[in-house]
Amino acid sequence: MEFVRKFAKPLAPFISMSILFLSFYSTGVQSKVVTTETIVDEATVKQDRKRIRQYYNRTKVKSALKKYGVNVKEAQARIDSLTDAEVRMIANKIDKMPAGAGAEAILVVFLVLVILELLHITNIFSFI
Repeated sequence: MEFVRKFAKPLAPFISMSILFLSFYSTGVQSKVVTTETIVDEATVKQDRKRIRQYYNRTKVKSALKKYGVNVKEAQARIDSLTDAEVRMIANKIDKMPAGAGAEAILVVFLVLVILELLHITNIFSFI
């Protein structure tokens, strides 16, 4: 027992200060109510992002973007960084296109990328 007291006495201030500092370091926890609508919206946006990626992976779309001088990998990264509202807008445009039409969706993606470039969010076009 004397052996334990011999080592515990010098360690007590260090342990006390550690507990004190850790109590100041802890952060508060935030909570909120998650509605069904929120979960459905998130799932819809995920599906829309997947659909846009599938559309983007078509060879015609990639060749059209290369024709405009867009780097394919950077454009893919920019598409992945679109906001939820932009994803919904582009997905709706793709859904409304007639079968076989693709120029409008390419134009929409290109315009979104140009807008992001003009707002200095991206730097993928060398001519702007």
